[in-house]
Amino acid sequence: MKYFLVLLTTFLMSNSCLFAQEDAPAKVILFRPSMPMAAAVVFKVHFNDTQFIRMMNRSYYQVELPAGNYTFKAGNKLIVKVKSGKTYFIRIMPIIGFWATTGELFLVDSNMAAPVITQGNLRDLRFPLKRPLNRINVAGVFGPGLDQISALQTTDGKIVSMSFGGGAGINVFYGREVSKRLDLSGGFHYQRSSLSPPVKNASMSFSRMGASFTAALIIPIQGGSMQRVKLGIGPDMYLKNILKFDFSQIDSVFKDTWDYKMTTGLHVNAIYELNLNDYFSFMYGLQLSFVNYDFKSGKVIYPVYPNPFVSAKGSAFEFLMGINVHF
Repeated sequence: MKYFLVLLTTFLMSNSCLFAQEDAPAKVILFRPSMPMAAAVVFKVHFNDTQFIRMMNRSYYQVELPAGNYTFKAGNKLIVKVKSGKTYFIRIMPIIGFWATTGELFLVDSNMAAPVITQGNLRDLRFPLKRPLNRINVAGVFGPGLDQISALQTTDGKIVSMSFGGGAGINVFYGREVSKRLDLSGGFHYQRSSLSPPVKNASMSFSRMGASFTAALIIPIQGGSMQRVKLGIGPDMYLKNILKFDFSQIDSVFKDTWDYKMTTGLHVNAIYELNLNDYFSFMYGLQLSFVNYDFKSGKVIYPVYPNPFVSAKGSAFEFLMGINVHF
């Protein structure tokens, strides 16, 4: 009798485990390894024709599903038949094309996926990113000046112009998100513009160095933990403004360095930020700057009035691109 009870208990327990396993949901884990190629690109993964998750570089996402057939779609379409209690791994890889970069989905086994997920420090996208509020930003700045001054005319009649705005430069800023909607930043900038088009027998450049402050409205994208747009406005101070020119091959006297007075200006910008991980984010955007420069002194020669170089407009439409370090 005791032997029969033991057999009956064992039978019931084994069958209950079997039924529990058959009813258990399947696990599907999508993961994207850390790769510098297309690191700033976020891939949208659709699940049964509905947007499912946005996969960023160095991340993974886990979902539980009942048994059945499911279609995952990014740059390609992947149909996965899942069984109860099983775990499936889908790897997303960037494929760089001529016009665009897409994310391709591949079904892989656990031997390949597990070490990448556990040892690659992939971020679990089920939990919001807790980004530090402080940051240091380093960005390149380049673009055209809105006002051009005719500086030379070539022998074939082409006009060579000079702009006191635009050119190429660098910004180094400190910023902090003081609230969910307000960002404050300030720092230093340096920029330099030159003759356009360049010529072989003459040179001219205008460099300026100063400080800027920006107050920006934060517009979150999908909660803002990974992506956001910042619309900013603020004052600029230009502390050291120098025009250097050398036309000595054309006119032996015409070579000098001119100083321009300290001045102030205004800028408005729109910046997009994308977090690569908890501590680094990529940024790019557009900026419109307004400023005027007034001549102060020269070492050899002085401009003859009226002269567009005496009071020059330095407005510009510029592109910014850089990286933030959050702390």
